[in-house]
Amino acid sequence: MNKILPLFFILFTICISAQTSQEGKLSGPESISSAGNSVILISTDKQNIKDFTLKQNYPNPFNPETLIEFSIPQSSFVSLKVYNLLGKEVANLVNDSKDAGVYQVKFDGGNLSSGIYFYTLRSGNKIITKKFILTK
Repeated sequence: MNKILPLFFILFTICISAQTSQEGKLSGPESISSAGNSVILISTDKQNIKDFTLKQNYPNPFNPETLIEFSIPQSSFVSLKVYNLLGKEVANLVNDSKDAGVYQVKFDGGNLSSGIYFYTLRSGNKIITKKFILTK
């Protein structure tokens, strides 16, 4: 199992790269929605924020809304995106500069089909990916 997981993420990255153009935008008629999602700053207590973290969403499985919490120890550009099993970006939740802090994002998957999805947090050279399940 440990050897399969890194291979999956390599293939996952290749799928994402294959679907983006040189400008970093999706090719084709697909659209990415960020409507219905809100980002809330929970805490800016820098003593308690030591690591770049992405928590498991709650609830999981969810229908149709869930909460995703992440923390960043210093101000930086942050990207939080949702991908389907094929690596297609289906939602762009955060794509902005954020101050150090703990944030919570409400994700509404009402326009997606039931299934397994991945959410990826990027900040600087750090990347964390987690899985969640949407049931209808």
